[in-house]
Amino acid sequence: MSNAGWAALIAAGAGALGWLWTRPLNVMHPPTLPAADYGAALERLAALRERDDRQPGVNPDCRTVALLHDDLADRSVVLWHGFTNCPRQFRDLATRLHAAGANVLVPRLPTHGFLDRLTDAPAALAAEDLLREAIESLDIASGLGRQVVVMGLSAGGVLAAWAAQFRHDVARAILLSPALGHGAMPAWATRPAVVALLSL
Repeated sequence: MSNAGWAALIAAGAGALGWLWTRPLNVMHPPTLPAADYGAALERLAALRERDDRQPGVNPDCRTVALLHDDLADRSVVLWHGFTNCPRQFRDLATRLHAAGANVLVPRLPTHGFLDRLTDAPAALAAEDLLREAIESLDIASGLGRQVVVMGLSAGGVLAAWAAQFRHDVARAILLSPALGHGAMPAWATRPAVVALLSL
């Protein structure tokens, strides 16, 4: 290839990167409807658990977990498990938090927690599914405690980061190994890569 050809290729690549860099990330902000009180939170929690019951093939040990006291607690805690895992991942921690006085919710993420551990169901998971789950979990938690704390591991850590950034009712967020970027990709290339993937 001639020098002019290389120059044109480099210019086109720089132009494409510049275009991707300036594009908005198009982050979704669906409406939220926090539970008005403890009773409303319990109703919505029942609906969340019924969804687990209707889903064929869900491991009984991987259903949504709620460890609750008889009324509104000072603190409600939402624990989001990691990709390809399930609420069982936080069983011990949830028990300890409940014993310390918190109302605890550990939702099963969509397409997760099946008896068939080799299922390809998580491949169908979309960002919109996770966001809806995060919003519903937080809306329920708002009615379970005066203060909402979230913690997530891996993909759950991404949900915790989203909650910390976009939900004013989250008092504290704990992120454990969130999948926020690609380790082999330089930081300057992350945003254009994310925009390109979202566009595709």
